[in-house]
Amino acid sequence: RGEISLKILLIEDHRLLSESLKNSLMRYSDIQCVETVDYKTTERDIISKILSNSFDLLLIDINIKKILDIDGLELCRNILKEKPDCKIIILTGYDYYAFEKEAKKSGAVGFLNKDIETDKLYNIIKEIIKGKRHFKISEDKLTDLTDKELEIINLYAQGFTRNEVASELFISLRTLANHLNIIYDKLDVKNYQEMLRKATLLGYIKKNIF
Repeated sequence: RGEISLKILLIEDHRLLSESLKNSLMRYSDIQCVETVDYKTTERDIISKILSNSFDLLLIDINIKKILDIDGLELCRNILKEKPDCKIIILTGYDYYAFEKEAKKSGAVGFLNKDIETDKLYNIIKEIIKGKRHFKISEDKLTDLTDKELEIINLYAQGFTRNEVASELFISLRTLANHLNIIYDKLDVKNYQEMLRKATLLGYIKKNIF
């Protein structure tokens, strides 16, 4: 066997993909086991499983709605509240800036696209076990949007008019205009249509993605 013997928990709601990835990873001699979770489970069951087993690493997809009511990023946060030293890689097809930023902020140690080759994934896993982290984004790629700015963007995404957005947030149209100018500057766009397109591309509007 290799120098290490890894136990991995894979949380992925696409059965074929889950089995395929499990079988691919099990080809490596230093991966002892890759466990998966059943569709008929609860968040509490998953966290209990993690607390009662010595998994070296968790691989979690973002869109796990066939398993749980929450997404993988929220699950990641909830797991780390109870087991802060847990190493979690978000492995997803939703390769968006906002999701990667959220994963990093949540305490995950890596963020990878599902299309990654298995050999590359294995090599990154080994690096992460040694204490490294794996993210593409840098902290200064974009100025962070505030919670208020995200709320404004998502209200526009729901079809609210300018007057309705101002009313919903209990702010004046002048204050809303000031917020919009700051958002446009941060996203490098000129109007709210461009704002919605850019915000979707970056992953800030989840309802346009899942």
